Amino acid sequence: ASFLRVAAALADRLDTPAAALPLWREVLDREPFAEDANAQVAAHLAMIEGEEAARAHLDAACARFPHHRALLRLCVDRLGDRDPAAAERAVRRFLELEPASAWGHRALAALIVAQGGRLDEARAAVTAAAEIDPSSAAQLLVTARVAQARGEIAEAKEAYREVIRRAPDVEEAIVNLVVSSEKSEERLADLAFIEAEVMARSTGEGLASWFGLARAHRSTDELLASLASLRASRPALEAAWTISAHHLANLARLDEALAVAEEASARFPLVPRTWHALSMIRRQRGEPQQEIAALERALSQNPTFTEAVIRLADAHVAMGNGDAARGLLDRTLARAPLDAGLLLKRADLGWKAGEREEAIALLRKALLVDPANQDAWRLLQERGAELGRPDEALTFAR
Repeated sequence: ASFLRVAAALADRLDTPAAALPLWREVLDREPFAEDANAQVAAHLAMIEGEEAARAHLDAACARFPHHRALLRLCVDRLGDRDPAAAERAVRRFLELEPASAWGHRALAALIVAQGGRLDEARAAVTAAAEIDPSSAAQLLVTARVAQARGEIAEAKEAYREVIRRAPDVEEAIVNLVVSSEKSEERLADLAFIEAEVMARSTGEGLASWFGLARAHRSTDELLASLASLRASRPALEAAWTISAHHLANLARLDEALAVAEEASARFPLVPRTWHALSMIRRQRGEPQQEIAALERALSQNPTFTEAVIRLADAHVAMGNGDAARGLLDRTLARAPLDAGLLLKRADLGWKAGEREEAIALLRKALLVDPANQDAWRLLQERGAELGRPDEALTFAR
């Protein structure tokens, strides 16, 4: 089993999810209770066949071992936002087996809120969790979520502040603390509090969340000063450099942006985001060869970095090399066959290369993965009309 786990990890890194899946299945043949193997099989099925296949696997595992709490947790985590009602049934089964689980009571409260209504029941679940685990960041976050749903804004905001003090990278707490304030001066005070916490202790995600909110409320000079101060005080924080580079580029201060991005990629050469940021600046500067080189470095670290793949495909097309762009997308789709963004880009390039029916099939596949993708619906309608099938999109939607 240890051998198979390593082989599966290598298949994921060097080959495709389809090559890794049978190896994870072999692990389950030997260790049917293994939480990691069940999670990996579900994740790989989701990438290859879709969420229904992942859910069917976990449903079958839980039916086979109905008293196995770790498998029930996997079901709850996998269903989550996808099917809150089914996740609620799984977490209630979990609580029958382990009634003293703070995680179980918190999960139940969150799922009740996600479905709307029954807020007294959600409050009771939060109270039960607090009796077991009164002060963790996870507990405070669910407490805030339930209070906000009940309209208890002051209580919710205080809980969100305490979450940020304990875990300054929790995006939900950062965003909800600011957006729940009605007055601009209150939002500024919230942003100042968040800035102090994330500047001192964020590992990156909290900084990005704060910056996304602060841009609407802080001047350009104030933001640049904050980011420069952060780079000086915490030079080992990659996000400080990457966010600074993007911000300078958005301000069209391309020489400064390039200097920051080059230093970021030199300091953090194994972080794909730094090379992606550098590639964007190279594009803005009209340097296609350097842009392609930076994107290739990003993809050498993460071959399924969707945005970088699409940008590199566009760069190849701009250089007149459509075959390279389509080949890149085909190789990446072998690793991530249900990535709607990649499917849409491949359909677009295939259509332009004369692969008309193949493009229509890819657009349909993208819409099965992401039915809310407006660009895919528009293209399906336009491409169908060009083929003399004006009802193509409407028929597929029905």
